[in-house]
Amino acid sequence: MSRVIQLTSKNRIACEHILKGDSAKVAMLKAGYAPVYAEKHACDFLKHRLIAEYLRKRQEEIAYTNTIDINYVYRELSKIVNRPGEETKDKVAALKVLKEALTETLALTAKIEVAQSNFKESEQTPITINITPVEKS
Repeated sequence: MSRVIQLTSKNRIACEHILKGDSAKVAMLKAGYAPVYAEKHACDFLKHRLIAEYLRKRQEEIAYTNTIDINYVYRELSKIVNRPGEETKDKVAALKVLKEALTETLALTAKIEVAQSNFKESEQTPITINITPVEKS
Protein backbone atom coordinates (compact mmCIF):
# COMPACT_ATOMS: atom_id res chain seq x y z
CA MET A 1 0.00 0.00 0.00
CA SER A 2 1.43 3.37 -0.99
CA ARG A 3 1.96 6.03 1.62
CA VAL A 4 0.12 9.31 1.20
CA ILE A 5 2.48 12.24 0.86
CA GLN A 6 1.31 15.22 2.91
CA LEU A 7 1.83 18.47 1.06
CA THR A 8 0.04 21.78 1.28
CA SER A 9 -2.24 22.76 -1.57
CA LYS A 10 0.34 25.37 -2.64
CA ASN A 11 3.01 22.65 -2.71
CA ARG A 12 0.87 20.40 -4.91
CA ILE A 13 -0.09 23.23 -7.27
CA ALA A 14 3.56 24.24 -7.63
CA CYS A 15 4.54 20.61 -8.28
CA GLU A 16 1.92 20.26 -11.00
CA HIS A 17 3.29 23.38 -12.70
CA ILE A 18 6.82 21.96 -12.46
CA LEU A 19 5.57 18.76 -14.09
CA LYS A 20 4.19 20.90 -16.93
CA GLY A 21 7.65 22.37 -17.49
CA ASP A 22 7.75 25.52 -15.38
CA SER A 23 10.82 26.38 -13.34
CA ALA A 24 10.49 26.04 -9.59
CA LYS A 25 10.33 29.83 -9.18
CA VAL A 26 7.61 30.27 -11.82
CA ALA A 27 5.69 27.29 -10.43
CA MET A 28 5.81 28.73 -6.92
CA LEU A 29 4.57 32.11 -8.18
CA LYS A 30 1.69 30.44 -10.03
CA ALA A 31 0.84 28.52 -6.85
CA GLY A 32 0.49 31.76 -4.93
CA TYR A 33 3.80 32.12 -3.14
CA ALA A 34 5.07 35.65 -2.62
CA PRO A 35 7.63 36.74 -5.25
CA VAL A 36 10.38 37.34 -2.69
CA TYR A 37 9.75 33.94 -1.07
CA ALA A 38 9.69 32.16 -4.45
CA GLU A 39 12.94 33.85 -5.49
CA LYS A 40 14.69 32.89 -2.26
CA HIS A 41 13.38 29.32 -1.85
CA ALA A 42 12.94 27.95 -5.40
CA CYS A 43 16.12 25.87 -5.27
CA ASP A 44 15.35 24.51 -1.81
CA PHE A 45 11.78 23.70 -2.88
CA LEU A 46 12.99 21.02 -5.28
CA LYS A 47 15.40 19.59 -2.70
CA HIS A 48 12.69 19.08 -0.07
CA ARG A 49 12.29 15.34 0.51
CA LEU A 50 8.48 15.30 0.31
CA ILE A 51 8.42 17.52 -2.77
CA ALA A 52 10.98 15.34 -4.56
CA GLU A 53 9.07 12.19 -3.63
CA TYR A 54 5.77 13.67 -4.81
CA LEU A 55 7.30 14.76 -8.13
CA ARG A 56 8.84 11.32 -8.67
CA LYS A 57 5.54 9.53 -8.00
CA ARG A 58 3.57 11.90 -10.22
CA GLN A 59 6.11 11.45 -13.04
CA GLU A 60 5.65 7.68 -12.77
CA GLU A 61 1.86 8.07 -12.83
CA ILE A 62 1.99 10.35 -15.86
CA ALA A 63 4.36 8.04 -17.74
CA TYR A 64 2.13 5.04 -16.98
CA THR A 65 -1.03 6.86 -18.06
CA ASN A 66 0.58 8.07 -21.30
CA THR A 67 1.81 4.57 -22.09
CA ILE A 68 -1.64 3.09 -21.64
CA ASP A 69 -3.22 5.76 -23.83
CA ILE A 70 -0.73 5.35 -26.66
CA ASN A 71 -0.94 1.56 -26.59
CA TYR A 72 -4.73 1.71 -26.53
CA VAL A 73 -4.80 3.97 -29.59
CA TYR A 74 -2.40 1.69 -31.47
CA ARG A 75 -4.50 -1.38 -30.62
CA GLU A 76 -7.77 0.24 -31.67
CA LEU A 77 -6.36 1.52 -34.95
CA SER A 78 -4.86 -1.90 -35.63
CA LYS A 79 -8.28 -3.49 -35.02
CA ILE A 80 -9.84 -1.22 -37.64
CA VAL A 81 -7.12 -2.04 -40.16
CA ASN A 82 -7.37 -5.80 -39.57
CA ARG A 83 -11.16 -6.11 -39.13
CA PRO A 84 -12.77 -8.17 -41.92
CA GLY A 85 -15.48 -6.28 -43.78
CA GLU A 86 -14.26 -2.86 -42.66
CA GLU A 87 -14.62 -0.13 -45.28
CA THR A 88 -11.40 0.47 -47.23
CA LYS A 89 -11.62 4.22 -46.63
CA ASP A 90 -11.79 3.58 -42.86
CA LYS A 91 -8.76 1.28 -43.06
CA VAL A 92 -6.82 3.89 -45.03
CA ALA A 93 -7.78 6.62 -42.55
CA ALA A 94 -6.73 4.42 -39.62
CA LEU A 95 -3.42 3.65 -41.30
CA LYS A 96 -2.76 7.36 -41.90
CA VAL A 97 -3.42 8.18 -38.23
CA LEU A 98 -1.31 5.22 -37.12
CA LYS A 99 1.55 6.31 -39.40
CA GLU A 100 1.42 9.89 -38.05
CA ALA A 101 1.36 8.67 -34.46
CA LEU A 102 4.29 6.32 -35.02
CA THR A 103 6.25 9.03 -36.85
CA GLU A 104 5.72 11.46 -33.96
CA THR A 105 6.69 8.78 -31.46
CA LEU A 106 9.90 7.99 -33.35
CA ALA A 107 10.76 11.69 -33.66
CA LEU A 108 10.17 12.25 -29.95
CA THR A 109 12.23 9.18 -29.08
CA ALA A 110 15.09 10.49 -31.22
CA LYS A 111 14.94 13.89 -29.50
CA ILE A 112 15.00 12.22 -26.08
CA GLU A 113 18.02 10.12 -27.07
CA VAL A 114 19.89 13.22 -28.30
CA ALA A 115 19.04 15.09 -25.09
CA GLN A 116 20.19 12.16 -22.95
CA SER A 117 23.40 11.89 -24.97
CA ASN A 118 24.06 15.63 -24.60
CA PHE A 119 23.39 15.40 -20.88
CA LYS A 120 25.81 12.49 -20.44
CA GLU A 121 28.47 14.37 -22.42
CA SER A 122 27.97 17.50 -20.32
CA GLU A 123 28.44 15.48 -17.13
CA GLN A 124 31.85 14.35 -18.35
CA THR A 125 32.99 17.74 -19.61
CA PRO A 126 34.88 19.65 -16.93
CA ILE A 127 33.73 23.19 -16.41
CA THR A 128 36.46 25.79 -16.36
CA ILE A 129 36.01 29.34 -15.21
CA ASN A 130 38.54 31.98 -16.03
CA ILE A 131 38.75 34.63 -13.37
CA THR A 132 40.50 37.83 -14.34
CA PRO A 133 41.22 40.24 -11.51
CA VAL A 134 39.81 43.68 -12.02
CA GLU A 135 41.94 46.59 -10.97
CA LYS A 136 40.24 49.09 -8.71
CA SER A 137 40.29 52.64 -9.98
